[in-house]
This record gives sequence, structure tokens and C-alpha cells, in this order.
Amino acid sequence: VSTQSTGIRKTLMKATYQRLDSVSTTSLDAGYSFEERSLVEPNHESEFKSNKAELARSLSSNAPDLKLFYAGYSNITPNELDELTAPLQANTQVKNLNIIRNELGPEGAKKLALALKDNKTLEVLNVSGNAIGPEGARELMEAIKDQVKILNLDDNALGPEGAKEVAAILSEPNTFFTLNLIGNHINSEGVKDIARSIGSSPSLETLNLRLNNAGKEGAAELAQALSSNPELKILFLSNNRIGTEGARVLAKTLGEKNKKLTSLYLETNRIGAAGASELAKALERNTTLLDLNIRFNRLGPQGAGFIARALTRNRTLTKLNISSNDIGSEGAKLICEALTKNKSLKYLQIGYNKLGQQGGQHLIEMLQANDTLISIYCQHNDIPDDLMQKIREKIYDNRSKKSRGEFKIRESLWEY
Repeated sequence: VSTQSTGIRKTLMKATYQRLDSVSTTSLDAGYSFEERSLVEPNHESEFKSNKAELARSLSSNAPDLKLFYAGYSNITPNELDELTAPLQANTQVKNLNIIRNELGPEGAKKLALALKDNKTLEVLNVSGNAIGPEGARELMEAIKDQVKILNLDDNALGPEGAKEVAAILSEPNTFFTLNLIGNHINSEGVKDIARSIGSSPSLETLNLRLNNAGKEGAAELAQALSSNPELKILFLSNNRIGTEGARVLAKTLGEKNKKLTSLYLETNRIGAAGASELAKALERNTTLLDLNIRFNRLGPQGAGFIARALTRNRTLTKLNISSNDIGSEGAKLICEALTKNKSLKYLQIGYNKLGQQGGQHLIEMLQANDTLISIYCQHNDIPDDLMQKIREKIYDNRSKKSRGEFKIRESLWEY
């Protein structure tokens, strides 16, 4: 990735990881002056029309400080999009266009594609929740593939056919380095097509396939892609029913071939203790993965033991989410024993695991020997308040030893 692309990524990824479908994206850059909140969810038809006119006027102004343009939740239909087409074509300032949860459909996607095909400034586009379908996805991606860096196509009824269209564009020269496809029901067939295409997409660094029913077959194809893709660093594969076998093939690649992936999200995939065993073997050998999310995976105490074993040997993982796995105090003990030796992990989520008083005591004893952890989410474990307070005090003590500018003190989960 070029130095220029890296610079763009640093300035734009904040918007990606605080969910582009949120109105609060304006807070990401104090330079954004567009008053998007006044244009969201109008209460009356007259107000809605006024807002539509205001949208067009804002675009037409081509103001230098208009970098984020928000037109989400405005009930924009394909015909009504005509009012914005000319202003969009003429605008040379907007870098982030958010048009989520409207009524574009395939026809609206085509019109939007026509408005953006000659645009040279847009870098982030969010059209999630518009039911654009396979045809709309093809038209839109074809129009923007040479300038847009971050594309959100979540919840657009793409299905396997739409995934095939997306894959075809990814196989061509393009500029996408973040692609979100959450909840498009592309199934294992569609995930396979996407996986085969990312090997020839050298700029793609982040791929989000949550809620797409990839299954073990889709996971196997992704594992193969991870062996060849030169740049993919972040893979979201939560809620995809990959099971133990899917975890095994991904782990094999992570342990033997892939040296690029830094973040892997496998939440809610029923991998079980056997899948945890496979991932643990990979963690013992892998030296690039920094962030692993395996919550809601039925690991139990045995699965926690496998992960604990890996933590005694792994020297690079900094974030681990093992919440909601019924590991109990027995599993907590194994994890804590490992963390007395591990010096790389900084963030641990271990909530909703039925740790109880004994598990809380294990955490406190671990923290007496560990000064690396600066965040633990251990709520909803029936840990007595006095023990929770001791855990907080030790975490704050660890934080005080770090540079103040290195992190923000947070009481809740870090964002995924």
C-alpha cells in the first residue's frame, strides 16, 4: 500500500470503526460543519421536503468544510434521488457520503452510480440498508472502484448472486481497502466467490462478512485466500456457523502460512472446545495476530484451558475476547495462571462466564503478578463488589505505569 493510501487510511478509519451507519460520525472530525442531525427522521411531510431541498443546497454549495455528507434515514426513493444527482456530480469537496437506510433499491443504486462515476474526491461511501440487490451492487461498485477506499454495503439483499458481482469487481484493479458486507445472506457459495477474488485484490485490508452463513465451506475458502492475499489484515467472520471444522482450517492457515492478519473476529460460530484447541495451536506459532474475538462459542473450561496454554507461549496477542463461553471459575483459573506469564496481552474480555467469587479471586491473584493488562471486562460474573473494586484498583495501577497518551481509561468494552 502506498504512503498516500496509508495516510488516507489513518484519517478515514475512525469513521469506519465507529460504524458509519451512526449519526454520531460527525464527532469524528471537528472540521465537519454539516448539520446532519437536522436532516434526520423528519416528523412531517413538509419538513421532509424542506430537508430534501436543504440536502441539495448543501451539496450545491460545494463548501470547503463539507467533508461528511449525511443523508441517512430520509426515505429517499429513486425518483427523489434525482434532486441530488446534479449536486453530487458537481461537488468536489465531500469525502464521506452516508446515505444509509433509504429506499434506493436497484434503480436508485444505478442513479447514484451515474452521479459518482466521474467523482474524484469521494473516499468513503455507506449505502447500507437500501436493498440495492445484485444489479445495484454491480453498477455502484463499477462506478466507484477507482476512487472509493471504504465501502459499506451492509444489509442490501445481495444474496449469492450479489456476492458474485462484488467478487467480479474485486478481481479487477480497484482502490477498496475496507469492504463491509454484513447481513447480506450470501451464504457459503457467495463467501467462496468473495474469498477467491480477494487474492487478486492487493489493496483490500479489511473484510467484514458478519452474519452471512459462510459455514465450514466458506471458512475453508477464506483460509485458502489468507494464504495468498498480500494485504488482508482484518477479517470479521462472526455469526457464520463455521463450527469446529471451520475453526480448524482457519487455524491451520494462521499457524503455518498467513503472516499478515492482525485481527480475527469469530464470535458466535459454535467452534466449541475442539475448535479452541485448533486456534490455540495456531496462536502458539503465529506472530502477527494482535486481536482475537471468540466469545459465544461454547468453549467451556476445557476450551479455556487450550487458550490458556497458547497464552503462555504467544508473545504478540494484545486483545482477547473470551466472554460468554461458560468457562466458570475453573476456566478462569487456567486463563489467569497463563496471564501470570504472558506479557503481551493488554485487553481481556471475560464477562458472562459464571466466574463467581472464586473466579474473581483468581483475577485478583493474577493481577498481583501481571502489570501488562490495562483493561479487563469481567462484569456479569456474580463477582462480589469488593472483589470488583480490587480488580479496578489494580487495573488503574497498571494504567498509571503506562504513558497517559497511550490509551483512554474505559469502563466498558472496547469497540469491535
